[in-house]
Amino acid sequence: MSRWIALAILACLFGAGVMRGQGPPPGMQQVQAHPRADTTAQSAEDPEDRDGGLADKRVVAYAQRLTTALARAAGVDVTKVHVTRTSKWYAILEPDGQLFVSSGLLRQAGTEAELAGLLAHPLGHRKASAATAPGQPADAAKSPVCVLAVLTSRAPLTDPQRQAEIAATRSAMEIMRNAGFSPSALVDVLRTLTNERPELAAVFPPSDLQRLQMAMASEPIPAGGYVLDSTEFPAMHERLVAAMARPAIKKASPELLAKPTPGLIPQ
Repeated sequence: MSRWIALAILACLFGAGVMRGQGPPPGMQQVQAHPRADTTAQSAEDPEDRDGGLADKRVVAYAQRLTTALARAAGVDVTKVHVTRTSKWYAILEPDGQLFVSSGLLRQAGTEAELAGLLAHPLGHRKASAATAPGQPADAAKSPVCVLAVLTSRAPLTDPQRQAEIAATRSAMEIMRNAGFSPSALVDVLRTLTNERPELAAVFPPSDLQRLQMAMASEPIPAGGYVLDSTEFPAMHERLVAAMARPAIKKASPELLAKPTPGLIPQ
């Protein structure tokens, strides 16, 4: 009888230990269910943490200057531009005003005006969204997801999403015109993208792009004309291509930043 009482006491102690999170005794394996993949957390991943930053700071500063001029014309607050080192294509404007744009996407631009168009497109989404929310500043409005931010997705867009892309493209062209860049350059670079990625033709049909270009052509041209290209762009484009061949700059982890550096500890 005493043997059975001892076994019962051990069973109770084992159960209490597991419930307190202490785990099973040595030699016994605890079976755990596989956690479900959190797609929300994956989509919220910092692109620069994942892909690394472009090492050439002059290229990053160049993209920042262009974006600042476009953001001023759009009335949208862009706090910082991050150029990531990856051949993937994306441009993601976060709610806090940070713009993450891949070097692979920027490489598709053939002129400075086309580069401005790629940078203006996510701003166009923010501005177009603000137009549907009167009384709110452009940077406070919730923007639909730009197709340039989800180019890795093969899921077909719904009709409202396609209409949102056309509205954002129209808004981006207006931003470019107000900033002094040729609005037609955005249509030109979108045609380049659709030639490289046929699935984008369903988002930007040639007929829609042609209508947008014709509508913008009917607008009066500024007295000083439009910027099509610059002497700076070819050099920056060459540096961009060269930087893509070099290792990316990875952010230091919070643990590493918090760790004191030997020799620099205050006495």
